Amino acid sequence: MILQKSLDREKQEYASLLLTAVDGGEPQRSGTMQIHITVLDVNDNAPVFTQTVYKAEIKENSVNGTVITKVSASDADKGSNGEVSYVIGNSMRGLSNVFVIMEDGHLVLNAPVDYEKAQKYEIYVEAVDRGGLSDSSKVIIDVSYSIPEEMAKGSFVGNIAQDLGLDTLRLKSGRARVFTRDNTAYIELNSERGILLLKERIDREALCGQMTPCALHFQILLENPMEFYSVTVEITDINDNPPTFITNEAHFNISESALSGTAFVLDRATDLDVGENSLKAYALKPSDIFSLKINNPGQGSKNVEMVLNAPLDREKNEHLRLVLTAVDGGEPRMTGTMQIQINVLDANDNAPVFTQPVYKAFIKENAPVGTVVGTVTATDADDGRLKSGKARIFSPDTDDYFELNNDRGVLLIKNRIDREALCGQTTPCALHFQIILENPMEFYSVTVEITDINDNPPSFEKNDVKFKISESAVRGAKFILDRAVDPDVGLNGLQTYKLEPSGNFVVKLHDQADGTNNVEMILDKPLDREKHEYLSLILTALDGGEPQMTGTMQILITVLDVNDNAPVFTQSIYEASIRENLAVGTTVMRVTATDADHGSNGRITYSISSILDNARGLFEVNGESGEIRLIGNVDYEKARTFQINIRASDDGGLVDSLGHESARVYFCLCFMTLQSSY
Repeated sequence: MILQKSLDREKQEYASLLLTAVDGGEPQRSGTMQIHITVLDVNDNAPVFTQTVYKAEIKENSVNGTVITKVSASDADKGSNGEVSYVIGNSMRGLSNVFVIMEDGHLVLNAPVDYEKAQKYEIYVEAVDRGGLSDSSKVIIDVSYSIPEEMAKGSFVGNIAQDLGLDTLRLKSGRARVFTRDNTAYIELNSERGILLLKERIDREALCGQMTPCALHFQILLENPMEFYSVTVEITDINDNPPTFITNEAHFNISESALSGTAFVLDRATDLDVGENSLKAYALKPSDIFSLKINNPGQGSKNVEMVLNAPLDREKNEHLRLVLTAVDGGEPRMTGTMQIQINVLDANDNAPVFTQPVYKAFIKENAPVGTVVGTVTATDADDGRLKSGKARIFSPDTDDYFELNNDRGVLLIKNRIDREALCGQTTPCALHFQIILENPMEFYSVTVEITDINDNPPSFEKNDVKFKISESAVRGAKFILDRAVDPDVGLNGLQTYKLEPSGNFVVKLHDQADGTNNVEMILDKPLDREKHEYLSLILTALDGGEPQMTGTMQILITVLDVNDNAPVFTQSIYEASIRENLAVGTTVMRVTATDADHGSNGRITYSISSILDNARGLFEVNGESGEIRLIGNVDYEKARTFQINIRASDDGGLVDSLGHESARVYFCLCFMTLQSSY
């Protein structure tokens, strides 16, 4: 059995053959044997990466051990020949200790990265099998921009042209611009220099509140061809806000029989800053009778308690005055204070007790003032009711939204709640607070979730947009449209778009990696300026609420001309008669052609394309007007008929398409004819 063609285990690992032995008798007889072949593997396939280029992003403050991305390669070989390991190949100088590659393909940060030194790293990773065959792939790591809040307008953010590998000519020709999801532009692009600049001073607290990290996400869009580049700019906090208390003074009535260890809840301070600049600690002075205790009841907040450490003596001190100081961690540190006034009273030996520790309710946004959110049930051994002053809402963030009716034991809406103003696009939207009973202290946790109603239509930043599009634009040409925004969420939010009328264009949504959609207007049918020089379309954004709400934007399109029409004579034959004694310079005829194109494409020039010998030196045509003038003396005895061919051409070189007929001029009995040609 001789091998005639090469074997390939990766295509066929097993083969089954049938060997037949034949004799020469009559009738002929035969015997068979089946042959089973297993093709053994050799290392003839190198590993292959699933991607030739991997892209990742890392923040310059990332800690060592951060996983950046994962690369993956496969090997068609079997067994040890197909086992793949990864190594970092030749890369940028000095990166040997910055990044490491794990056995499973995870690329891990091994040393700090500095945005000011390098905004981009390119690493070549090799996949090697046991036999030494390999493949390589490039990993591009972007370090995102980071700027502090409150920088002056016009401050430098980053060299986007350098970081994206684009030159300023490409930025100009592609009409590069910044595109944001909510049409709020804090960053602007200087195409001349290829840099990003701060368009408006940014207040991190107004932009992101307590959310961290606080970042701007936008895209750099270029046309011809269309390209999208996602950009992230992190806004870091500066210590520009001191801790503050909701009130300057707090008043307590405490029985002189109160036991040591009794706790009294104090209003928390709030600090708009985050991280190290946020609220870090409290101090209480004097501290001989009371001390501070910090509790964490949930929802990420902390309760501040004033704990009694020593017995009170009303006969010695009927009034006590303390100062609570809140301190942040910024540099320099900032503080806020609250005065605490204590009246020492007799004890109340019966305290109300809530029947359940946690309560959750749901209300629709914009519910009327006075709407009952829920019933708060508690018992009191004195008279069985919640007495005024025994229970109160505790939360500096929700005091303006709810109030507690102690007599009825119900929680009421104090002011209308606008879900969009409260939470924006965050879902679910909820308010967390506590109802507190004192002497002794009891906590009653309340969560009120604000559900969305369809009270906002989709809207566009502009009422209309204008495009200039050549009539030679090919089918499938794309044009980016501004997206609509809808403050509502879920089904009440923006769902789809439609474009009317739909004769030449269709609308399509292009999904982005960050979950947003770009709206594209796509040319579906060719444009013809000679039929429609101007088009007016309406882009409608629709939400999914009930009833459905919409927003519109007008799209005005000017169709630009191309030279696609030749001049056409108004008649194919012109006739005229002249007299033998007609003076030189006399206009004997005017030919006329029209061109449907616009501007220079429709400008017509007339010329003599051919002329019979007997007419040479006798006639000329005005290139602009088409007038034919006599430039010589005609002699009836020498010639009675003259023939001239006139050509009409536009600035683009197109000529009349009526055929090669000539304009004939007859001089016979004072009669002359002309026929046009091109």
